[in-house]
Amino acid sequence: MHVRLATDADDPRLLDILLPMIRGGETYSVAHDLSPEEAIRHWRAPGNEVWVAELEGRVVGTYYLRPNQAGGGAHVANCGFVTGSDVEGKGVARAMCAHSLERASERGFLAVQYNFVVATNVRAIRLWKSFGFEVVGRLPRAFRSPSLGLVDALVMRRDLATKTSTAASRTLDVHFDFVSPYAYVGWTQMRAIAKRHDARLRPIPTLFAGLLTAHGNVGPAEIPAKRAYIFKDAYRKAAAHGLPPLTPPPAHPFNPLLALRVAGAVDDVDLQCRVIDELYASTWAGGVGCESRDAVSESITRAGLDAQAVLTLAESAESKARLRIATDAAIAAGVFGVPTVRVGGELFFGVDSLPALEAYLRGEDPWPKGAEARFRDLPSSAQRKRG
Repeated sequence: MHVRLATDADDPRLLDILLPMIRGGETYSVAHDLSPEEAIRHWRAPGNEVWVAELEGRVVGTYYLRPNQAGGGAHVANCGFVTGSDVEGKGVARAMCAHSLERASERGFLAVQYNFVVATNVRAIRLWKSFGFEVVGRLPRAFRSPSLGLVDALVMRRDLATKTSTAASRTLDVHFDFVSPYAYVGWTQMRAIAKRHDARLRPIPTLFAGLLTAHGNVGPAEIPAKRAYIFKDAYRKAAAHGLPPLTPPPAHPFNPLLALRVAGAVDDVDLQCRVIDELYASTWAGGVGCESRDAVSESITRAGLDAQAVLTLAESAESKARLRIATDAAIAAGVFGVPTVRVGGELFFGVDSLPALEAYLRGEDPWPKGAEARFRDLPSSAQRKRG
C-alpha cells in the first residue's frame, strides 16, 4: 500500500470512490445530490490536505487532513476517509488511518478528532478504537439514515504522542507466525515491552507464506545456505534473551494454518496470549510441534481452555476468513515478514528491531520526520537480473 498526496489527475478516480458514498448517504452528512464538480470541491475544500491510497498502482481510497477549528482550536486535526467499495477488507482504511496519524504528528497537531461518526458505522468505529480513539461525546438522533431513520452520531478523539507523552493510547500490533523461530523469540518479549511503555498488546496471527507470496519472496528456510544459518542464529538470540535452549519442531517448514486460526479465534487477549505461549512452546521449546490437530488440542488444554470448543470455532468459515483478512491487511500495511510490530503506521521488523521499538515508544526515535519519501523515491542506478 502506498499513500501519497492527491493530484488533479486523481479527480476521476476520486469521483469513483466519493460519489457512491455520497449517493448512499449512510456515513457522511453531505447532500446526496452533489454534482461531481461539487463533490470534488467538497473534498478539496480550502485547508484540506488530500491524500490517496494506491494498491497495485490503482487509487483505492482517499482521506483529507485539516485543522478541526480555526484560531484556538487549530492544534487539533480532523480527517475524513472514504475507501473504494471494491477493496473493503483489504486494510485500506487502516493504512490511511495510520498514515493520517503520522502526518498529523509531522504537522504538529496535538490530537485528532472525528466530529461526526455515524453510530451505525460499526466497522469504522471498531477501526478507530483499535488506533486508540475514544468516544468522547454522543449526539442523540443527530443523523438521518436513509435506511434506518434517525440514529446517533459520535465524537471520537485521541491524543497524539509527543516527546514527553506516554504510550498509554498506543497499540502494539504484533504480527507473528508459529513457523518462524524469530517470531517465537520476539513474542516472548512482547508483554514486557508493552508493560514497560504502558501500551496495549494486540496479537495478530499472520500467515508468513502469504506475506512471502505477496512480496515475491521465498522463506529463509527455502534457501539452503540461509536455512543452515537461521537456526543457529535463532538459537543464539533465544539464549541472549534468557530463554531455554531452542529446539526444532518435527518438521520445518510446516503448515501453521490450524494453529494460527486457533490463535485468532480467542478474543480475550489474556487467554489468547496463553494459547499463543503454549503453541510456541510446543513448537520451539521441546514440544511436539503445532501442525497436527492433536498437538494443537494439547496446547489449548494446557492454556486452560476447552480444546474442542476452540477447535470448532477455529475450523469455522469465519475463523478462516479472519486469518485471510488479517494477512491481507498486513500486506496492505507494508508488513513483509514476521515478527513485525506496528505502532500506528510505523513498522519494526525482526528481533533486532526491538531496541528501536522501545526507543520509538520513549519518544527517542532518531529517524527524521518526513524523510520517508526521500529514501523511498531514490532512483535505481543498477538492476539485478532475476530468473
